[in-house]
Amino acid sequence: MIAKAEGIDLTFLKTFRAFLRREVAKGQRCIVVVGGGVTARHYMQAADAIARPTAEEKDWMGIYATRCNAMLVRALFGDLAHPVIIEQPQKRVRWTTSILVAGGWKPGWSTDYVATVLAKRHGAKTIVNLTNIERVCSADPKTCVSARTYDRLTWKDYRDIVGSTWRPGMSTPFDPIASAFAQKAKMRVIVAMGSDLKNLQQIMENKPFVGTVLEG
Repeated sequence: MIAKAEGIDLTFLKTFRAFLRREVAKGQRCIVVVGGGVTARHYMQAADAIARPTAEEKDWMGIYATRCNAMLVRALFGDLAHPVIIEQPQKRVRWTTSILVAGGWKPGWSTDYVATVLAKRHGAKTIVNLTNIERVCSADPKTCVSARTYDRLTWKDYRDIVGSTWRPGMSTPFDPIASAFAQKAKMRVIVAMGSDLKNLQQIMENKPFVGTVLEG
């Protein structure tokens, strides 16, 4: 949600900053794991157009894009945020601020996996995955007009849809490697439209919302 085709989405960032500051004022502590989005895809597409980059090279392009995005998000919150973005979620960190910001870790998975590792380390059982769709679909709705949408899926059924293999630049509501981890750790993931912060407020307040719950 940070970047769009024509550049940085300043409107969203301002709104997101105000939203999170309100949550912090209520006493919430938040872990924000930032993806690479369109920035990462642009780098991968450029490399593919000119050369034959390895999967690991493309993963690193995506990882550095996430870290750049994470630095931007961290800077928005000043002293409210931990002073260093998290790049290795398996390591202990002395987190005393209200907001912890993380980027990508290493090749082999997306920042979804980073989110699951951090959630487990900090005792969180629910992850809200803000993406570019309202709900999980049975197929890509752009190419399949008969694709079903789901309000709720078991991890088994969801993993039957997305498979078990990660590819750099892969676009799924929640990546296959992270899904396997979340299922084993008995986590709950809510997939929802990232630009709809009113809907996110509903989620935070345990009120009815638009999205897909993955659990069980």
